[in-house]
Parts: sequence; C-alpha cells; structure tokens
Amino acid sequence: MAFTTLEAIVAQLQSYAATLSGIRAAPAKPPDHNGVFPFAVSGIESIQWDITVPGEMLGLATFYTEIHHAMLDSARDFEMTIPYGLSYPNKLWSNPTLGGNISTIRGRDEGGSGVLCVWRNDMTYAGVNTVGWYITLSVKIHYILT
Repeated sequence: MAFTTLEAIVAQLQSYAATLSGIRAAPAKPPDHNGVFPFAVSGIESIQWDITVPGEMLGLATFYTEIHHAMLDSARDFEMTIPYGLSYPNKLWSNPTLGGNISTIRGRDEGGSGVLCVWRNDMTYAGVNTVGWYITLSVKIHYILT
C-alpha cells in the first residue's frame, strides 16, 4: 500500500536525522511534547498522486524535516545548529532513493526543488521557541496498484 511507503520514507528521513552528531532525539512519530533538544521531526508536506497508466501511480511529493534547538543563547544556538544545514542534505544525497522507497529526488529540472534548506530563527515546537532548519525534499514515487 502507498501509505506504507510514505511512512517508510518518513522513517528513513528520521533515521538519517538520528545519526547526526548532537541530535538527542528523532522520534518515529511527532511527539506532542519534547523534553530534549536538539531534535528532529519529519513528515509529509504535500503529495499529488497521478494515475499515469492503468495499474500504476506516480506521486510527486514533498517531505520535510525540522531540526529544532531550544532558543537559549542566540550566538551559541546558531553555532550549534548551522552544521546540520550541510550534514543532513549530505545524508539525503548519499542515498537518493531513500533506501529504495522513492524513484528519485526531484531536482529543479523536474519541477522539484531537490533538497531545500531554510534556516529559521522563529520556529516553535510544543510551545518552546526554537531555532534550526526546515528542510524539504522533493521526490518522485512510482507505485504499482494491486
């Protein structure tokens, strides 16, 4: 089923985040409250399914990963989180099929944005002001209907 694939993609994104140096949590499901920072949370931003031929669907999707660091000392928080803007995309590009769950990362030439990293100093999570990265990943998913 397609939703299993979507969950597998989110799980793969979280598994990459969990391996980043300094990340203290990358839970499988977004928690209502989080007591440890820095942490990462991933999910689906948008998806469009097109039936391209009978029995097959093509999904054009955007997934996100947020990397949060509690805002306590702006200079220190900035210094601690900036490296994630390079290390996380490197993880994504090292396996552009995300463990065989997607066809490919969609680059700009395919109407996607590839991997887009946006530094944010105005994030919040569960009422806590945070700084960090909002990273999106445009992908193509080919799915055989059964």
